[in-house]
Amino acid sequence: LLDDPPLLLLDEAFSGLDSLVLHRLRQDLGLRLAGGAGVVLASHRLEDFVGLATHVVVLQAGRVARVGLTEDVLAGADTAEGLAELLEGPA
Repeated sequence: LLDDPPLLLLDEAFSGLDSLVLHRLRQDLGLRLAGGAGVVLASHRLEDFVGLATHVVVLQAGRVARVGLTEDVLAGADTAEGLAELLEGPA
């Protein structure tokens, strides 16, 4: 992160971080995104990318189950039923 790369590929970047470091990393990524950098973030937790990501791809069993704008893909995921439908995907 020190070299200010134009593209970051991050796998589970927020995993195992304490609250202060997590907050600082989210701030840093937000600034980089605002400055035009690209960030690809892989995570098992929705809360890791909410507020940062403009687009989301949901994978299930190694296949793309959902793809689109974050707000469109996550629409309805604010309830247990909606979240289960998002994560289980279409049959």
